[in-house]
Amino acid sequence: MAEHIRRLAWIGVARSILAILIGSLLVVKAEKLGQSSYGYTRVTVETVAFDQLAFRWLGGLCFFFASLRMAQAGLALVRNSWARPLGLSLALFDIVNLCLFPVSTALGLYALVVYRHPDTLDYFDSRQKARVPAGRS
Repeated sequence: MAEHIRRLAWIGVARSILAILIGSLLVVKAEKLGQSSYGYTRVTVETVAFDQLAFRWLGGLCFFFASLRMAQAGLALVRNSWARPLGLSLALFDIVNLCLFPVSTALGLYALVVYRHPDTLDYFDSRQKARVPAGRS
């Protein structure tokens, strides 16, 4: 089970990097957006302002989920007990995520199976038991 957790952690790192790149692209696009960007002249200032706000929000959401996923991957690699609940919640989000529909759903189901497996509890508990000095159980 340890190799599956490590695989999921490295996939999470790769997905975080991808989300940071997409979020940066959205924020840059929001800053460069103007009335001349639309190709026709009947665009109001309110439409441009709303589109800029939408691009900024989506970019911010990309940064937020990238940071959560990066934190979860780091915690899983060092066997921290918080990695499992965070991984489960991100897996549930991935199952209903429609942005990268077939890939995110498959990765979400894979993560759900891995983090719900009973051996995963032993994987994260083994680090906690290793910290307890000998003679104190």
